[in-house]
Amino acid sequence: EPGLDQIVANNTKAGRLHFSVDLAESVRDALVVFTSDHGEEFLEHGGMLHGRTLYEESIRVPFIVRFPDERLAGTVVHEPVSIIDVLPTVLAAAGFDPPEDIAGSNLFGDGRVTVPRSRTVMSELLRGEGLRAGIDGRLKYIYDFNRDSGEMFDLGHDPGEQSDVAASNEEQALLYEAMIQAFAREQQAKRAETGETPTTPEDLEKLRGLGYVR
Repeated sequence: EPGLDQIVANNTKAGRLHFSVDLAESVRDALVVFTSDHGEEFLEHGGMLHGRTLYEESIRVPFIVRFPDERLAGTVVHEPVSIIDVLPTVLAAAGFDPPEDIAGSNLFGDGRVTVPRSRTVMSELLRGEGLRAGIDGRLKYIYDFNRDSGEMFDLGHDPGEQSDVAASNEEQALLYEAMIQAFAREQQAKRAETGETPTTPEDLEKLRGLGYVR
């Protein structure tokens, strides 16, 4: 199995971290969050590593939270959430009110897991005009702005995203496409408003060390 050794290694390290937190009195009241910014491709759709597509192997990542008092221990959430939920969730867990205009949602309101029900989780990959994806429960639509084409998957029946069902769900596909195009315009407007942050030589060197800059 490609990548199985990495999975085993990461599992072992996560277990050691959990055990260390339990043992170390100085961090016993720590909130532990385990997540990632992306996954990796291993030829599921013909590619390797990441940064090429928005299929599940690239964007579905763990989001594991351990509270000091072990509340909600063992709870598994099947609804899609987003990386933008990490900041408001951690702020709220630490006793701070997230800013009203912050992106994302606090997932642990009222002492239970509260996933927004009426939200489409969005993902984007900025290569050329870019790829954007919308995930709404079991349905997922990926729109390629470079090729002006989209594909839809029923993740409930096809978690490996091998069968494009856009043609048989044309009306719904058009709704997803319009929503994704509106999302792209909104994000582009925000970027134009805030401008780009200059990259320092030190940051470039760090990015080069991670393989993001050559």
